[in-house]
Amino acid sequence: MFALIAPHLWSIMRRRFFEACRLGADNRLVADSASKPGRKDLAAIMKSHRPERVGNVIRAVVSDAITNKLSDPRIEPMSSVTRVEVSGDLEYAKVWVSVMGESTVQRRTIDGLRSARGYVQGLLAKKLPIRHCPRISFHLDESIKKATETIRLIDEAMSELEARTNEVANQECIGEVGLSSGEDDE
Repeated sequence: MFALIAPHLWSIMRRRFFEACRLGADNRLVADSASKPGRKDLAAIMKSHRPERVGNVIRAVVSDAITNKLSDPRIEPMSSVTRVEVSGDLEYAKVWVSVMGESTVQRRTIDGLRSARGYVQGLLAKKLPIRHCPRISFHLDESIKKATETIRLIDEAMSELEARTNEVANQECIGEVGLSSGEDDE
């Protein structure tokens, strides 16, 4: 087999093999993945970027489907995709959808999206340049609702604090006015 390889190619392959190996404690060659600096780091970075890129495509396709392509009356038009979580092996994707309205409207919208999952998955398969399309599942995102409630509570607390501060300031002003008017009478 080695006779079929040209001598100059054989020397290049041998040099690359020895560059990628080191001597172990027992003087045997051991493959060294750290011999090339940054190789593990690059693999870890690439692993984390790919699900993120696929998630961005999924977010765009699902948002477009909600606004333009799905005609299910259960799906609220004021729905938005807030985030997409894609598994590391790109097999599964959780799509988090925020729906404005009552809880019944939110449940109805999520049910409509779940029933249209196959259609959305088909749209997604046409857009993604990978062999297997991630299996998507829809979940209700209540983070915007919770954030709105938190801001409302903070505003209430701030207005209550401001009212107390104004009340104390008014009492101090009345007390100073009463003292100054009492001193003038004497």
